[in-house]
Amino acid sequence: MREQKICSWIHHIATFIGVFIGMKRLLEKRGGIIRKGILGLFLGSQLFAVCKILADMILGRNGIEEACEKMEAVCSSLNQRRSMLAGMTALSVLFKIGTPYIIMRPHS
Repeated sequence: MREQKICSWIHHIATFIGVFIGMKRLLEKRGGIIRKGILGLFLGSQLFAVCKILADMILGRNGIEEACEKMEAVCSSLNQRRSMLAGMTALSVLFKIGTPYIIMRPHS
């Protein structure tokens, strides 16, 4: 399914952008040790995801497409599949890019 490949690439690009933003935020002067520690944990998980993406590319696998195949068993129509895939992709991008901003937001 073409949509799966597009969403997979969007997910991968969001992972790389999230790592870049997280590292940029980690190197900023502001933020306490607890926030930087939480951001470090987030970055660790995202760096693991980058390694997994690269390994999957080398080995020719795609974990997201495998998950989408499981999702197809739940959805009855093509529109449901597309809607669920778009929703999952949007949430993934929001999580990967938004988390570093939320963790290191300035105090109000």
